[in-house]
Amino acid sequence: MEKEFSCRRLDGKEIRGRIYIPDGRKRRYPTVIFCHGFGSNFRQLADHGAGLAESGIVCVLFDFYGGGPESASGGSMKEMSVKTERDELFSVMERVKKFSFVDTKRLFLMGESQGGFVAAYAAMDREREIAGLILWYPAFQIPEVVAEFCRDGIPDEYEVMGHQISSVYAIDAMPLKPYERMAYFKKPVLMIHGDCDGIVPFAYSERAVKTFPNARLEPICGSDHGFNGSDSIRARELSRDFVFSVGKKRSVFSFFMNFR
Repeated sequence: MEKEFSCRRLDGKEIRGRIYIPDGRKRRYPTVIFCHGFGSNFRQLADHGAGLAESGIVCVLFDFYGGGPESASGGSMKEMSVKTERDELFSVMERVKKFSFVDTKRLFLMGESQGGFVAAYAAMDREREIAGLILWYPAFQIPEVVAEFCRDGIPDEYEVMGHQISSVYAIDAMPLKPYERMAYFKKPVLMIHGDCDGIVPFAYSERAVKTFPNARLEPICGSDHGFNGSDSIRARELSRDFVFSVGKKRSVFSFFMNFR
């Protein structure tokens, strides 16, 4: 089952997307909030939303405000940064936790590329509210790439991958130190990354899996940035299995605690 999704940022601007809900009698389901990448939109991830729902997982997809030129939420990419996207993800989380079909004890943040960076950024601030983190080719290099580009000063506007962004993006990204913060994140993390990625080098995830205290890295051999065909299905299956494995571990833990 699909439902239209919307919520509001703190400034009142509307965030729009779609929720994919499993069919069945269970009242509450494990849930992932899936963040799209730079310049993209939630419709590019619709197959994954449907596929996860078929597996028994609620999947929430949405467009960041100004997250891409075809954003259902509107806005300009010149208004967007990883910080604005993080704050919007917080708003989405608060709305999602109120749905009767969402198991708030099995809520996962998930993201691809810049959306993976944003999901991790948000997770580090809201660790107690989530069960785990799923990252597809996460763009952990953003702060250092932006700092290198702006070493002689921050331009008012500039182009990245064919999209015009503003100084807001650089100002918000440069101070961030993701590897320092991830060392303190204790929840389970799954990273899935193509070992031939030409945009986000695989080495960034190799470093991250050594830094997160509780992480696993699954390489997709021969895959570039973004997954297609069988690679895309494989990534979704790995994500699905991760969600259910984390839920199973929590259930076993709860059983023994109740037994005591």
